[in-house]
Amino acid sequence: WNRMLEDLTGYTKSEVVGQELDQYLASDCKAQAGTVISRACQGLETTSFEVSLVGKANRVVRLMMNATSRMDSDGYVTGVISVGQDIAGCQSPTNAGSPAGSSPRFCGSMVSGEEWTNLVA
Repeated sequence: WNRMLEDLTGYTKSEVVGQELDQYLASDCKAQAGTVISRACQGLETTSFEVSLVGKANRVVRLMMNATSRMDSDGYVTGVISVGQDIAGCQSPTNAGSPAGSSPRFCGSMVSGEEWTNLVA
């Protein structure tokens, strides 16, 4: 959880870490997110999947995400790296509807296995 996600959702890192991830996911994204997390824990990367987070005041934030495993030198999965892009207003490759010169905002997180477990457990 980083500053961009704090800005997008209204939740601070201290409010989120240790909580269940499900409470921040839109209901239609929960099954897919579980699959992606399970795959990443098995060492399988997932690219370009959309997820919706529900922020404070029920504000929905749409993100395009990638998730990959973080492995130690012996090839064991020790965590998950997830990077996302805020896709609100990205209606076309030219960002139709966005202010001139604007570009999508990026957010990301690199967590250890323990932090990931605390976030999603």
